[in-house]
Amino acid sequence: MAMVDETIYGTDIKNTWEVGPHGDIKTVSGLKNAEQAVYNRLMTKYDELYKFYDGYGNHDHDVIGETDKAVAENKLKIYTENCLRKEPRVEEIGDIMVTFERDVIIVEVIVKFISENKSSNLVFTLERL
Repeated sequence: MAMVDETIYGTDIKNTWEVGPHGDIKTVSGLKNAEQAVYNRLMTKYDELYKFYDGYGNHDHDVIGETDKAVAENKLKIYTENCLRKEPRVEEIGDIMVTFERDVIIVEVIVKFISENKSSNLVFTLERL
């Protein structure tokens, strides 16, 4: 099996804002950075960052408050897939599963990144306020 060049996905600040042993903010690189970038895109409300990016983000947040679970689930799957299709690091989108809990919607999606042999399982949650 060939090793993937992890520089393809770059490096960014780790979204936990942890500080390393030398006082620097920790970074994330390679596949972990690609996963973090996709997570950030999924968690950002669509066009919330319109001043910086055109069409960036996810419409999933618009589903909060939908009273019909079947309609909400279908919208979440469509919005999640549409969001991921705009991500250049994503090569393939697998199953999208939606779970409704008391005050939380859990969305789980299987994603294959470019140049990767294995898929990643990404999970994000939306809170109903």
